[in-house]
Amino acid sequence: RIIMIAGHLQIRNGYWYAVLNIRDETGKRKPKWFATHLSEKGNKKRAEEILIELRIKHTGIEDIRRNSRGIYFDEYMSNWVVNMEDKVSPTTYNSYKNIVQNSVCPFFREHGIMLCDLKPAHIQEYYEYLHDRGVSNNTIIRHHANIRKALQEAYQKDLILRNPADQVQRPKVEDFISHPYSVDEANRLLEAVQGEKLELAVTLTLFYGLRRSEVLGLRWGAVDFEQETIVINHSLNQTKVNGKYTILPQDKLKRTASFRTLPLIQQIKELLLKIKKARNPKESDYI
Repeated sequence: RIIMIAGHLQIRNGYWYAVLNIRDETGKRKPKWFATHLSEKGNKKRAEEILIELRIKHTGIEDIRRNSRGIYFDEYMSNWVVNMEDKVSPTTYNSYKNIVQNSVCPFFREHGIMLCDLKPAHIQEYYEYLHDRGVSNNTIIRHHANIRKALQEAYQKDLILRNPADQVQRPKVEDFISHPYSVDEANRLLEAVQGEKLELAVTLTLFYGLRRSEVLGLRWGAVDFEQETIVINHSLNQTKVNGKYTILPQDKLKRTASFRTLPLIQQIKELLLKIKKARNPKESDYI
């Protein structure tokens, strides 16, 4: 395995310098300074690019290319996603797997592009291919995140010279336009579900805007009838594990802000008390 020569940026007299750990005539490694001629303010990104170029130049391009010779990009992506299984949550892994195996790999397998030959134009072509088939910008952004993450690992392992995904123009995020119910529509919905099995789930979602996984993961211990609060700190998700759909309880929610304490609205309090009274105490802790 060829390891790229070490280097870092240093500021001297208000200018960026690239410092590489290069062997001298005797074989000993010594720091060698290279002037970028870039002033300190506002030029860090360009200085980092110059540092990478110098590291590549003094390592030897052919040595680095030799590392990834024979590896097709689709094969690399397929192996990458398999290795991610133990590093992320099951739901996140299944999302990665779906994108890579069902979309990224088939496209690049058909084009037969080697990992070392992958260019920003190839990735851009893939995004245009998705866009032409009606895939939303927000979904394409998720594809971009997977590709960039995988290529960053390839770069860190010296399989490629640089991450080509960094040079691709990522699609713009599409603003979400909500269409909330009017008061009249909300009341009609509550009337329609009254006495039905979904009454509590619909009422919780309507009043609090909870995710489906949060409604399903609500437990009696999260409800304080005396203080009139309800804590959102748990979720239930359905995902595939070893090829079978499995229910996964999670105390780790989607993001930190998802952990929240909400006021127990009187209408929901009465509904919960009614359900609790009719429920067998030995039943599940889940509401």
